Amino acid sequence: MKKNSTLTIALCIIFITAVTLCIILLGGCRKQTGNQEDTYTSLTDFFQKNQTALQHFSFTNSAGAIIRMEKDTKIHFPPNAFTDQYNVVINGQVDIDVKQLLTPADIILNDMPTMSNLAPLESGGEFFIGATANGAALRLAAGKKIQVELPVLGISMDNMKVYNGYAWPNDSIPANGSPYNWTANTTNGNVIRFDSLKVYDLFCDSTKWINCDRLLGGTPVNYHVLLGNCPSAAGTRVFVHFTGRNSVIALWPDGNKSYFTGSLIAAPVTIVGICITDGWLWASVTTASLQDGGSTTMHFSQTNSETLKATLSALK
Repeated sequence: MKKNSTLTIALCIIFITAVTLCIILLGGCRKQTGNQEDTYTSLTDFFQKNQTALQHFSFTNSAGAIIRMEKDTKIHFPPNAFTDQYNVVINGQVDIDVKQLLTPADIILNDMPTMSNLAPLESGGEFFIGATANGAALRLAAGKKIQVELPVLGISMDNMKVYNGYAWPNDSIPANGSPYNWTANTTNGNVIRFDSLKVYDLFCDSTKWINCDRLLGGTPVNYHVLLGNCPSAAGTRVFVHFTGRNSVIALWPDGNKSYFTGSLIAAPVTIVGICITDGWLWASVTTASLQDGGSTTMHFSQTNSETLKATLSALK
């Protein structure tokens, strides 16, 4: 009897262990659709991990330099362009961090929608240019301008202007969900100009975020984007890409978080919802034709960053 009881107990332990392992494995399979490491703590974490990487350059301030980037973008820094916070010209090496956002996918994945006072802008390129010396932030010297030879994006550059941003500290994503705001730089000499080499150049007397933009225009509409099966309204960012235009704006939830809306115009669009909940990435990508009084319901499915990037790269 003792031997049989021992055998029975052992079999029970094996059975319970097997059932527990099955539950764990089934739970994992239900939640995961991609790379097990493709998880995020928040929306901010998602954008930080999927944003365009900074490129790093260095040169001697007294000599100036021309930085060459992808898509034939060139940034010209004149000699003695930078000073410290006390307006003392830097003697020695200047370190430059640069990134450029050129496509709708870039704009979305960097969470940098093209908006001015909520109105949609069309972009000829968004550029971040940061300068430091020995780790301390620098500024452009009085009377100095940087020149950006803009890439050819296949869009009209008529009426493009220099826009600056952000309005928030450290050029970071606003934590309180306030609208993004790019401001037209109307200071004399801050312009977009077509040169003799048939290249558009941007001239600006400041660094940080510098955009080549114009107002998109169009007929305003009142339009709602409904959450549908959204796993978490609080963990969701919604973007609208205007089809055929290099323009992406962000939408914002109403007070009850029952729908998203913004300064929309009548146009064909792609509505992109990105949600992080319980560490996992969900997305909804839906086409629509915006009309006054209309609405679109988002349809979310669990995904991974590589699949989402491939989908966004197809936006034109």
